[in-house]
Amino acid sequence: LTRPGADDVVPGRRFVSFEGGSGELAAAYVPGERGLVVWGTDLPDPGAGKVYELWLIQDGTPTRGACLQPRDGALGAYLDTDLGGADTLALTVESSACPDAPTTDPVYTATVA
Repeated sequence: LTRPGADDVVPGRRFVSFEGGSGELAAAYVPGERGLVVWGTDLPDPGAGKVYELWLIQDGTPTRGACLQPRDGALGAYLDTDLGGADTLALTVESSACPDAPTTDPVYTATVA
């Protein structure tokens, strides 16, 4: 994934790359401000009736961020959310009903600095 050029950088913005799974997945945010941008390429299809679900995890407790469906392996989304004290971002494969709590282990994780 390509990071923005110098002209596109927002002061204080943080970029994190997710580990695990295949393809590439990253996120950008500004600490203390609402908003999280998530994007990915070459991601596997989660399967029929399945989506990726993003979780914001603080001290081991997950909070639902959003359900995300890649198209042709690509994913891009803006979430109007507050990361608060989240220390980890995680993506699980869930039913398209988007459960309130994870039902599978994360396939991608990223540490929030």
